[in-house]
Amino acid sequence: MAVIRFKGCPKCRGDLYLAVDIYGEYLNCLQCGYNKDLPLVELNIQPMEPVVALEPERFDLEPMAA
Repeated sequence: MAVIRFKGCPKCRGDLYLAVDIYGEYLNCLQCGYNKDLPLVELNIQPMEPVVALEPERFDLEPMAA
């Protein structure tokens, strides 16, 4: 899906489109080549609480009395 902002360029009032490269997203003007980097969206992820390791169950290895 292409995102275009018509007449959105602050330099020449040209058309901006959303582009993506290895550094992130940016707006690029079709007419003059103006570029504006878009900020990265930070996710609000809380760290998980540590998991407490339980000791393995102990099994009796003695034969059962019949």
